[in-house]
This record gives sequence, C-alpha cells and structure tokens, in this order.
Amino acid sequence: MIIVKYWPHVYPNLFYLALIFIIISASSLDLRQNAILGAPVKYLDYYPNLILLRQNEIYGKTFKIVLKNRQSRVTIIAPHGGLIEPGTSNLAIAIAGHQYNLYDFEGLLKTNNTKLHVTATHFRDPDLIQLLKKSQFAISIHSYGTEDSKVIWLGGLNLSLKDMIKQNLSQAGFAVNDHSPRYKGLSPKNIVNLTPNFGCQIELPKDLLDSMYIGRHKFSKNGFIIPNIIFYKFVKAVRKAIKEELN
Repeated sequence: MIIVKYWPHVYPNLFYLALIFIIISASSLDLRQNAILGAPVKYLDYYPNLILLRQNEIYGKTFKIVLKNRQSRVTIIAPHGGLIEPGTSNLAIAIAGHQYNLYDFEGLLKTNNTKLHVTATHFRDPDLIQLLKKSQFAISIHSYGTEDSKVIWLGGLNLSLKDMIKQNLSQAGFAVNDHSPRYKGLSPKNIVNLTPNFGCQIELPKDLLDSMYIGRHKFSKNGFIIPNIIFYKFVKAVRKAIKEELN
C-alpha cells in the first residue's frame, strides 16, 4: 500500500508508463473480445479521400482507373478493385459488359493494397460523379472479407433494385442477406447512392469470390485468373435484375 501511495511521486515516469500500458492492454482486450463476439471493429483508411490518394500515389504504377461512359442509365462501380478487394473488378467489368457504364478503381501494389481503400462515403472522383448524375441508378461491387461464408450482403437505398437483385441471385442458387449486419450502404453520401434513384451495394464474402475463379496466380499483380461457372451465374443474375428493373 505504501508503494502504491508514493509511487506516482517517487517514480513519475514509471508510473505513467505503467498507466499507458494498462490502457493499451485494456483496449487490445476489448478489440479481441469484439472480434470473438462478431462485433464490428472499425479501421481508419490510410487516405481519407481520393484527392490525397492521387497526390501521394503514382497513376499507372500503384493504381489505375478504368472509366467507360456508354451513355447508359446504369453505372457499375468497383471502388475497391484490382488487388484492394480482389475479384471485384472482374465482376464489375463483366456485369457492365458493353452496355452499361463502368467505373473501376484498381489497386496495383504488390503488397498492402488496403492502403488504397477509400470508404464509399468519402469516395469522390469528379468524372464518376458526372457519370452518376446522368444515370438512373448504380450498382457497386465490394468484398466484406471473412465475416460470413458464402452469403452475399445487399445494401443501398434503392429498395426495388435491391429486391430485384436478391430475387435473381436467390433463383440462381446464391445465399443472399438483404439485411446485412454491416456495410448496409444506407448513407446518402455513399457513392452508390449518388444517382437520382440511388443504388444497390453488393458485398461478397472472400470464400465466394475465391470460388468464382481459377488460375495459377490468382489475384496476383502479374498473374492470371479465369472465371468459372459460378462467376458467370452471378453476372447473369445481376444483369437480369438490371434489365427487369429498367423495364
């Protein structure tokens, strides 16, 4: 008791170091408990917006953008494409086909592509914004990692489109949750909701994305991947939903 009482006065540096250690340990324990219980653990983006990202990264070396304005009423977006959320670019490109507008932001780093992740509510590219203003609705393709298995999460503010996508994906044999526990895409600031009729955010688990491709160097920068039947079933279902929503 005497040591505890006089410790802050006799050994102030050691006291504050110990206090900091206790706080950090408690925080770490809380994060581990959240992970075990399935509670969301939030991480801040390295770049808070695209402006800072483009000022500090090299176009064509660490990232690139593919934009196809096909004068369509529909825009397909992969805001975390390339090696950021591997597999999402390929899906967005295939869904867009030669008919719908496409915006694909691709991470090209050999490692640590999560550094190039800018959250959808802060994702602002002037060229994309102009494209969205002239579109009726949008669809964005994401990966939510390993929080669930084989289940597609649907979000976004266009409820009719979301329901149409759910129906078609379910009919194609995919498990779909349109009340996703996270990444609901309900913010009007979300990039997918910046069209006049808002949009639908499609979140895929990593294991489902992995099952859609085969390849010797799957999702590597200089490798190759080949879509399989699961990939094409998904693309066909989403394109069918788009067509039905437009009619």
